Amino acid sequence: MPYLLGFSLAVAGAFGAIAYLFGGGQQQMVALAVGIGFLAFGQLFVLGMSFSGQDRANFRLRKLAQDLAKVEVGTRTTFVNVFEQLAQLEAQTQQHSEKLIAGVENIKSTFDDFKSQMHAGAANLVGTGPKVVSSAPKAEVGAAAASVFGEQASKPDLASSIADQIHYYLEPLVDIPTRRTAHYRLHSSMTIEGERVSGDTLFRVAAAVKVRPALDRLAIEEALGLLARLRSRDEHLCILVPLGAETLQDDVSILDLLATIEASPMANGLIIELQHVILAGLGEQGLEGLALLATQGVVFALSQASISGLDLEAMRLLNVKLVGITAGYLGGRTASESLLGFAQMARLARVNIYVTEVADAATVPHIAAFSRLACGLCFAAPRLVKRVTALTNVDTAMAA
Repeated sequence: MPYLLGFSLAVAGAFGAIAYLFGGGQQQMVALAVGIGFLAFGQLFVLGMSFSGQDRANFRLRKLAQDLAKVEVGTRTTFVNVFEQLAQLEAQTQQHSEKLIAGVENIKSTFDDFKSQMHAGAANLVGTGPKVVSSAPKAEVGAAAASVFGEQASKPDLASSIADQIHYYLEPLVDIPTRRTAHYRLHSSMTIEGERVSGDTLFRVAAAVKVRPALDRLAIEEALGLLARLRSRDEHLCILVPLGAETLQDDVSILDLLATIEASPMANGLIIELQHVILAGLGEQGLEGLALLATQGVVFALSQASISGLDLEAMRLLNVKLVGITAGYLGGRTASESLLGFAQMARLARVNIYVTEVADAATVPHIAAFSRLACGLCFAAPRLVKRVTALTNVDTAMAA
């Protein structure tokens, strides 16, 4: 501002001198000299303003360089901390993997004898009768299962050693309009090397050591026992129990499950939950096992389903009554037109949609637009339940 003010005054003085000259003043030489002097002062003010601007620009550049240097130091420090944390995380992951592998080996060694019994039973089944197909009558299935597992009844059931280590949880499947529990989903967990393993991690471990069919059998037996108690309060309540592809591909396990289901008065409350993704990987034997369960009246639910890959007619043939999608499928937005259209067609086909992993209450109104059933931390966390089924004598435990 001082430079601009001085320059303005100098220009004004110069114009005043010029006006004096053109006005016919008597002292023209003095006026001319004064005008030139004012112009010279104006030039000095312009030069001073220019130097001042350059000085300010240089100061800002120096300040910017200092700030950049500070940011660089801070970034370098942050990267060092991140690399240290990654190294610690890698070490912890390595330790976790070693513990998990040790636990898997422990489970594998525990189940060696149990698996040999299953293979022996399968050999007896092959030697005593034809292979089971999806059109086998219900009575023949029960007789075949009794002949296979009747021989094993006199042997100690080594699965009981692992059954005592399994914990079961019930997750409420809530009816959104009434906020009441319509059904339950069964979850399993096990402690391996002092660490709790559950969900898909537990199933991957079980599949790796080839004991997933045994875990599925224990879960179904437990669910049937729980239904005997829960249905005293609600006769329409059902329990969804996950089943793996390994079980569907095992003839002996399918026969065993059918024998267990047929022997229980609570069989109509059992719903087998299959992950949608495993259907594409089932071989011929797995499809036969799936068809055999369906022909015997077992009800299925597809979890983690992709709406675009579902065929309602095929679902009707497989006795699928529930389709589950995760809350992440919505992405926090309202339901798409395709999802709403599928929900309408599913209702006409008497197939219900349920939404899992609902953690945010804000998504509930979006879910209610196409589904009545939902579960997740937004409603209630899975609750630990007491064991109600004795593994060595399922029928006696349920009768008691």
